[in-house]
Amino acid sequence: MATLRTDECDAGGISGRRGPSLQLQPLLLAAPEAARVCGMSERTWRRLDRSGQIPRPLSFGRRRLWSRAELEGWVAARTPSREEWERQARGGTT
Repeated sequence: MATLRTDECDAGGISGRRGPSLQLQPLLLAAPEAARVCGMSERTWRRLDRSGQIPRPLSFGRRRLWSRAELEGWVAARTPSREEWERQARGGTT
């Protein structure tokens, strides 16, 4: 298995091309990252989660993760409550 040196990553990484390297973004986010993506503190994020004001997370065992794509859609929809967001996802009216 080949290893990649730090200077290779900065220079374009695996493709060998120079210039900006592709930054892969995680598809699922834990609470700290989800809060940061949405521009709020983790404490506020957890409070909004408890009160049903943000999209429902996915559960994997004890982990609760939010879909980056769903959060982007939720923000684009002007951050409706969880209940309203789920109604919209089912095809209901606003």
